[in-house]
Amino acid sequence: MKKIKGMNSRAVFLALAAWSVVAWPLRADELTVDFPASPRFPVFASGDPVGMTFRVRREDASKRGKVLWEVVDHLGETVRKGEDEVAAGETMQEISVFLKDLPAGYFALHAQLAAPGNGFGEKASRVELPRRGSRPPGMASFGVLSELKALPLASATDSRFGVQGTNFIQSGIFKQGNPYDPLYMALGARWVNVGRSWAEAEPEHSGQFAVSLQNRKPAEADYIPAGNLAPLYCVFNLPWWAIDFPADFKVDRKDGALRQAFPPHDPSQYADYLETMAKDIAVSRGIPRQKRVYQVGWEPDWHWKGSDEQFVAMYRAAYRGIHRGDPDALVLGPGYGVTEKGAELLERLLPKGLAGALDGIAIHGYYVPFGNPKEVSVGGRYVSPEEGNAAGSIRKVRALMDRYLAPGAKLFQTEWGLDYRGRYRDVTPELLRRQAAYIIRGHLIFLGEGCDVTYFFYTADYGDLEKRGEDGYGLCFNLTMPKPSFGATHVSPKPVFMAASTLTRVLEGTATRGPVDLGEGLCGYLFHRDGEEVLAFWSRDNVSRRVKIPVGEGRMRRVDFMGNLFEVSGAEGSVEVMASEYPNYLIGVSPARLKRVAVAP
Repeated sequence: MKKIKGMNSRAVFLALAAWSVVAWPLRADELTVDFPASPRFPVFASGDPVGMTFRVRREDASKRGKVLWEVVDHLGETVRKGEDEVAAGETMQEISVFLKDLPAGYFALHAQLAAPGNGFGEKASRVELPRRGSRPPGMASFGVLSELKALPLASATDSRFGVQGTNFIQSGIFKQGNPYDPLYMALGARWVNVGRSWAEAEPEHSGQFAVSLQNRKPAEADYIPAGNLAPLYCVFNLPWWAIDFPADFKVDRKDGALRQAFPPHDPSQYADYLETMAKDIAVSRGIPRQKRVYQVGWEPDWHWKGSDEQFVAMYRAAYRGIHRGDPDALVLGPGYGVTEKGAELLERLLPKGLAGALDGIAIHGYYVPFGNPKEVSVGGRYVSPEEGNAAGSIRKVRALMDRYLAPGAKLFQTEWGLDYRGRYRDVTPELLRRQAAYIIRGHLIFLGEGCDVTYFFYTADYGDLEKRGEDGYGLCFNLTMPKPSFGATHVSPKPVFMAASTLTRVLEGTATRGPVDLGEGLCGYLFHRDGEEVLAFWSRDNVSRRVKIPVGEGRMRRVDFMGNLFEVSGAEGSVEVMASEYPNYLIGVSPARLKRVAVAP
């Protein structure tokens, strides 16, 4: 060792040792996995092989090892498993595995890199897959779609399904490319929200929007091809300059909810903006057979602080302006956040004049304790939609519509989902299963009780891994969280996504027949599907039981929770099936055999 001037041998050794740690840091073994055919959204068509590529990085390339992997379905049952050798001599290695003839559904891939000890005191080691965003460590997820095809629609606006959220999966780059493809198509949801709030269009003064049309930049609506997706134009939030705040009210502009708290100073200015906006949409989106649909308001039960008279006057101004610009428009509202509370407010406001300002009702499907997004405590028991009286609340809304609105008025449920009631870091397979069961049951209730359209919430997880909040609302894991939190570029499905993609394929294009009585502990709804009748059924108490359902004789198809198809035959007018917390569907039943519930949409 050369002696460095000004340093003794010990100092030289310590300096070189410290430099070597910086220059060549020691790194532990690493194991990652990718799905090369669809790396940013691993959801595959029925029958397609699923290719997985494991990437291994070894700290000590002289040692051999193994990748141990297992694929389980949404119930935790093993579907495939294997182990692949990691040869000695290379620091970086790739191992490809192909899975064929998988059933439809959600799959979790658990994998570990196992390295043996050296026999001289060094212990064997195992390294698992790392956490990616909101997806837990130790696993990756992928899905296979059902072979069942949804009914074709004459128009996208005939769809029964929507979803909130945009993602940049197609490009893999935040805020670039089509924000709907391919997730919306795989899910089978057609309705998409397009913001047209007065606050954004005219933040400084009245008439600003008309001027901006001359130099308009491409918006999200430009990614909505004719006949493919159906835009719901969302109108809420007033500009600060336009709001009629009480003289003694302290305005905190950091509180965005205040833009829905009071009416505009001049309702005619509000109507003028909406007329210009609607006229522009009617011209640019004048697609044959597609009604333009507008939702005025967004959860005013949480935000409104004005009087009933002011509320009705604001909605009447909105209705007047939109219809002046687009005479064929359908104006929905007010988008109350909790259905039960919304029913109470509608009962009070519809006879005061609100009925004359609506072509239909838009409402959110939340029930306490899942209603308030500002709730301080997010913990608590996981409440099913049956316990939350989702069916009873929708029936109240439908009864009010029958009383106050024109026959055939539309009912849109435009936001509902369930979070984890806890932290991202505490999610378990059982919680993911229960979330999927409850969410699908909720949307079946909405459709079965008379909603024309129901929206899933949200496409992918958002929020903070370290702080509790609205954790887990996503249908998919957000693999890029927290950057970006909204607008993820890489996602992977949860059980609820694959179950929802089954729901859309079974019930898209159907007509609701209504609830049926299947006996104690069971729920059932009947739908008409292209000349056949479909029965959706499940155990409301989460108890699995074998039951006989009177559905007629002959062959019919059972579609399970994840979209797998089975032929079943009725014997003596009944079919024996397993009912559980997870909804199943029988296609081809005889409605005459089923006992209808008195209250039907």
